Amino acid sequence: GAGDFRLVADLVDLGADIFASHEQFRRINAITPELLKVKAQVLSRIEYFNDGKIAYVDITPAELKEYADKHDPADLVMYEMQRTDGVEVAVAMRNYGGESKKIKVSTRANMPVAAAACSEFGGGGHDRAAGCQFNDQPLSDAKHKFITVLTQKIKDYEKANAHQAA
Repeated sequence: GAGDFRLVADLVDLGADIFASHEQFRRINAITPELLKVKAQVLSRIEYFNDGKIAYVDITPAELKEYADKHDPADLVMYEMQRTDGVEVAVAMRNYGGESKKIKVSTRANMPVAAAACSEFGGGGHDRAAGCQFNDQPLSDAKHKFITVLTQKIKDYEKANAHQAA
């Protein structure tokens, strides 16, 4: 809120160089051209559910094998998925091959349903960032089950908080 802006103003008054800070932030978060291509590939596969409130993407076994030690392919796209207009929840399913899949969920501040959805599948975490795992299920089954539960959690949350939106 406003306190954040006052804090930044105080830091500038004390001599902080916001341009240098921004440049340092950009360098810390820079990715290689190779990872930018991976990011583009993954972003091109995003699917939307629940009237665009859920953005979902599969991370392939090949992507995990080749890039996970450099940068988690799911982390390359989660922020972009969340920033998409209308998206409340970003979901990345890491497919490790065979029947092992791990789901990563990240929500916007106004949709704290991540832990509730993941707990249905033995996972957990926080209201806005959580995960769970599917074993011994084909990708399409795990995806369908998770999206169904997540959609219901979103609807339940919206119904319970409808008075706040009015």
